[in-house]
Amino acid sequence: MEEIIRTIGDEVARLAALPASVWISVALALLLMAALWGCFWLWRHLHETEERVHARLAQTQIKTWEPVANDLKRNADTSAKVAQTSLVNHLVIMNAAVEAKVRAGDWHQALLMTRAFLSYAVHAMSAPYMNDGNLHACADLVGDRLQQYPDLSAANGELPSDATSLLEDLLLSLNRADPGSRVMQVRALIGEVINKIDPDYIPAGQ
Repeated sequence: MEEIIRTIGDEVARLAALPASVWISVALALLLMAALWGCFWLWRHLHETEERVHARLAQTQIKTWEPVANDLKRNADTSAKVAQTSLVNHLVIMNAAVEAKVRAGDWHQALLMTRAFLSYAVHAMSAPYMNDGNLHACADLVGDRLQQYPDLSAANGELPSDATSLLEDLLLSLNRADPGSRVMQVRALIGEVINKIDPDYIPAGQ
């Protein structure tokens, strides 16, 4: 035991004899370690605080923006209905203009307007947002124009290949439409018109 006490005393005496610069360095090292630990603790605390703030902001934004999003969705739905109605009205007027050209005997303009009308109306039928009522209205208008198309085509001396090319494009457009009964009826009518214009017609790829 005396030996241990003597050894400890010698070590203490040796440490006490160290220059002051050594003790200053040790003290500075301890202060630096304490400062680093304090910085780490502060960073961790700030990170946790930031996460809490973000979580609260997210909850607030959800509560604030959800009613706004619902209002915008309702406005968008209303706008879509108005747009559909406007589109059908436009087609009705365009169809009346074609009929007026037919009655006036302006076969050339009647044919050009019929081709444009069919393309526009079938494209409208293929739109994913079209409701059943407007889809049926478009189908009725397309049916009327298709019935007259072979006579207009013949009266203008249109090449059968040009006429069937337009009708093929209409069928391709209808591929994007929902395959409901009215769409299938229009597709069948287009097939009948193609055969009437060109009895020897062979579909592309066959």
